[in-house]
Amino acid sequence: SGDEFVTLPLQPDELLVRVKVLVRKGHEARSSIERARNLTEKIAERDDTLNNLRHFSQDIVSSLSSTLLVLNNEETILFANTPFLEATHVEHNHVIGHKLGEFIRHDAAGATGYGRLSMAILSVIASGQPLRQRRIYGLLRSNPERIYDVAISAINYGGARQALIVAEDVTEHAVSEEEISNSLSSTVLFN
Repeated sequence: SGDEFVTLPLQPDELLVRVKVLVRKGHEARSSIERARNLTEKIAERDDTLNNLRHFSQDIVSSLSSTLLVLNNEETILFANTPFLEATHVEHNHVIGHKLGEFIRHDAAGATGYGRLSMAILSVIASGQPLRQRRIYGLLRSNPERIYDVAISAINYGGARQALIVAEDVTEHAVSEEEISNSLSSTVLFN
């Protein structure tokens, strides 16, 4: 198919104008193709960078020994890392979208229990101010003998303020502290 046509008899000025128009259209088309190619390359580079960052952040999260969770204001789990999955003995697809209460003992002993943890989560989401709860005994249903320190921070995740929970298993440390405290108490009593 032709972009331009001329009628006979040929007019040299008209022919020259039409040839110039075709040459300009050719340059514009090549320029558009080059811009599209450059944009495609930039998008591919950006995607590679994002993938590298995604893998890097996944490597960091995977290397943590602490439990990491992201919850919404209804305490639905949006993200859980491998240590949480291992501690609860549950597969990823049985955690995401489920309520935290399914995995936490409601009668957790110590100065804080599930009710106080739940209130802390809601408080952090509402206020944006981080909170820390220490020595939660028997927090997880699957590991009631373990002791956790829990830090709760507000983050923006999925376009809304959510709670990031980092729970560190401090069982050995807490038991050692308790043994030292008991030892000191008995030493003071006998002196």
